[in-house]
Amino acid sequence: MSVAFLLTILYYYNPEYFDIKGNHIKLSEDRLTSRSELNECDTVYGNLTIDCWENKKRNKKIYEWTFEIKSCYFIAIGIDDASATWINKYFYSRKKNYAFTSGGDIYKETKSVSRKGGKIQFKFKDAGSKIMMQLNMKTKEIKYYVNDQIVKKEIDAAKITDIAVDRNMKYKLAIFLWGSPSTNNASV
Repeated sequence: MSVAFLLTILYYYNPEYFDIKGNHIKLSEDRLTSRSELNECDTVYGNLTIDCWENKKRNKKIYEWTFEIKSCYFIAIGIDDASATWINKYFYSRKKNYAFTSGGDIYKETKSVSRKGGKIQFKFKDAGSKIMMQLNMKTKEIKYYVNDQIVKKEIDAAKITDIAVDRNMKYKLAIFLWGSPSTNNASV
């Protein structure tokens, strides 16, 4: 999975790149592309730390990341606790994280919130797919877009709501990559 480009937009341009990574993740020289090895999986984190509270006020910024899938066996894109604890494992379905997977599941902390109504039928495994993740700190939600269309099944499954914004909470972009057991690496 290769990230063709990755941007974070606050109220001003602030460049994001891949930073902390698991043992099976390889980064391009400019750190904008990440990939996992054949049949290996790990998590890679972005460099920016999103603080839920700034200057004693709750952060109300909007953050956006755009990814282009180069190849994919399985990917999860979301945010995780800024401690970046899960570099050599999958970050999603753990406490203090939120993710959308290439298999169509949306995870909120420790569970899939899309399982009750079935998986979202809007998947992004195809090479060339563009995924945009928008984190809105004011409304405490994440929305996902695939090829410029919002992911939706039902309104509750289209976005992750009620993101924890405690005073000491900080997040980072997190992407889990799993290379194919037989043919491809995963790259974004």
